[in-house]
Amino acid sequence: RNCTVVGVAIASTEDTVQFVASRKALGGIVGAGMDNKQATNTSEMRTIPFSRILEEFKAPKTIDYLSLDVEGAESLVMS
Repeated sequence: RNCTVVGVAIASTEDTVQFVASRKALGGIVGAGMDNKQATNTSEMRTIPFSRILEEFKAPKTIDYLSLDVEGAESLVMS
């Protein structure tokens, strides 16, 4: 088995967002409609669509198991 870590946030479009990573609180994109409405100590992170990751890494047409931790943003990620 292989695992590839991609250092981006997944969203429906390519963009740049403010992102918070914390061991004490929810991490993720900061903004309206997100779990993190406001945060300090954010960093800028690039977003790309999930489909682009699958294309770039030549994912097979059939995936038996996929784990995606997106903190409730499934509709944003999978659209």
